[in-house]
Amino acid sequence: MGRRAVTKTSRLLVVFHLFQHCQEVSYKEIADMVPVSRKTAYRDIQALRQAGVLQIRYAKRQEAYVPVSLDFTEPVWPENRTQRRYLERIRRLCTLMVRLEAAEDPLAWYRENYPGLSERTRQRDFKELKKVGYPVVYSPIHNPDEDWNPNYEPGWHCEFPTGAYDIDFLF
Repeated sequence: MGRRAVTKTSRLLVVFHLFQHCQEVSYKEIADMVPVSRKTAYRDIQALRQAGVLQIRYAKRQEAYVPVSLDFTEPVWPENRTQRRYLERIRRLCTLMVRLEAAEDPLAWYRENYPGLSERTRQRDFKELKKVGYPVVYSPIHNPDEDWNPNYEPGWHCEFPTGAYDIDFLF
């Protein structure tokens, strides 16, 4: 089975991941992770900035972008409703990438922080995260492979990458 095309959403999340884990990110590093042109990489960076999830500056000496801060800022919402909803989704997914792993119960955290969203939207969000190597998985009450482990706890768990290149793409 051949590789599917990388979606724009997946690309944006991979670029966001790089900036969360690197002190500087060049166009080459972005292109090494997802095959895109320089122009597309630039547009992706601009979309993440507009969503308020990326604060960076270009350092000429390093020929790379460097994060100014990892804190989110107020987004610049477009007037177009469809574009706004898309940026809201990108912002939500980036928030999940940063905050969900620390939650004791990822499902409860999601529902508490996004009470107006449907179960189907949550499923789509978790599926999108899994595609870029950020799986949120459910471990059943009885798991024969884990019964030997006294620390095994059933429920929702995050298995997020810890390094810049520790992600497996499921494109």
